[in-house]
Amino acid sequence: MTRVVWFCTAWLAGIALASQYALPMWAWLSLAGLALALAIILRAQPRARGPLALIVALSLGAARYQSAQPVFNEQALATYNDQGEVVLEGVVWDEPDQRDVRVNLRVRVETLQLAGASAPINVEGLALVAAPRFSEARLAQTGEAEFRYGDRVRITGQLETPAEFEDFSYRDYLARFGIYSQVRQAPVAFLAEQQGEPLWQMIFDFKRGALLTLARLFPEPHAALLQGILLGVDSGIPQDIKDQFSLTGTSHIVAISG
Repeated sequence: MTRVVWFCTAWLAGIALASQYALPMWAWLSLAGLALALAIILRAQPRARGPLALIVALSLGAARYQSAQPVFNEQALATYNDQGEVVLEGVVWDEPDQRDVRVNLRVRVETLQLAGASAPINVEGLALVAAPRFSEARLAQTGEAEFRYGDRVRITGQLETPAEFEDFSYRDYLARFGIYSQVRQAPVAFLAEQQGEPLWQMIFDFKRGALLTLARLFPEPHAALLQGILLGVDSGIPQDIKDQFSLTGTSHIVAISG
């Protein structure tokens, strides 16, 4: 157990060190490789193996930190933040966060067209898009009006850098999920469905089928409660029932982790 603690401590130290010194990832990996090679060469000397193993852990932790840092080049979506109205095209890359009359979509953007440009450019990055919850175009093409994972969409709006508040950094919060751009209250045009990764598409389709099955088999609010307990979807639970769970300290019941 002590060795594991030391290894984890060195890993965390590497992350802290990399946050202060912006060395490229290849430099940290080279250091880890050198330390590992020395540990193999000096394997007959127990006193050398421990420090060298810690150097390997520290270097790998630093390399992991560097690999997680965003790169804002000409292909990065966030490079075009705050440059006026743009047209984006991409795929809904996560389960939509549905609210009463709107929905938050995490869109993996593939192309971007600036105002006045003759053609779109290829980009990479995630954008958080606040859109109307229902789409008449989607309803006409698929029979369902709500956006789903894997939908290909076109968004027209202002691409912005997430805000910074006095007591909360929305920018840092979204950065934890790899999101560095947002579009607020944008019209979203539905283009096609089933455009996501096949495995995730199958998982989300199965989940949606389970939600519909529960809604068909049980009356409300029992169906919504089961959806929250079994599938982690609590948007259908009436607010008064949520308040009762909160007052009795049993809100964890409607969460899968609870």
